[in-house]
Amino acid sequence: MSPLVAAKISNKVTPKRSRGMRFTQSEKIRRVRLTDPEKGIENICRPVCLESGITLIERWNFLPTDGFLNLQSTEGFRQLENHLKRDENKENDDLNSTIDFLTELVGSMQITEARKYLIDDYPTKTDKDVFDAINTGSLDVPTIKIKLKNYPNLFLWYQVSSVQF
Repeated sequence: MSPLVAAKISNKVTPKRSRGMRFTQSEKIRRVRLTDPEKGIENICRPVCLESGITLIERWNFLPTDGFLNLQSTEGFRQLENHLKRDENKENDDLNSTIDFLTELVGSMQITEARKYLIDDYPTKTDKDVFDAINTGSLDVPTIKIKLKNYPNLFLWYQVSSVQF
């Protein structure tokens, strides 16, 4: 991004000083920044970056490796899909080996379990943040659902999340 575009985005996101050296900022932006220390700035930046044609790649703490995603891209959807698969959950190694053993005994039986939420067995703030990030783009909900059909676990998570949020 050019320095001019960076300055434009910075000016929209950060507060400005008035003559009395007090910071001034839109009340809505200020409230978002102060009430959401984890993703407040990103929530403000997403629409500004979309307007400017800049790709925003965010850090998500629930991801084990890279942790950086663009939730407006196919690659971001693929990484979320992989996260929602419960292939190798370290907490359930004994359970997984038991399931593998039973699967071999039964033959062609397949046991697959997908996560319902990103972190816990219930919706968290992270689920809401990811849901909001996916919906920030210029696509409407039916178009998003069509794009997510290629990612069955992500599609299920999106369906469940749309009811929750």
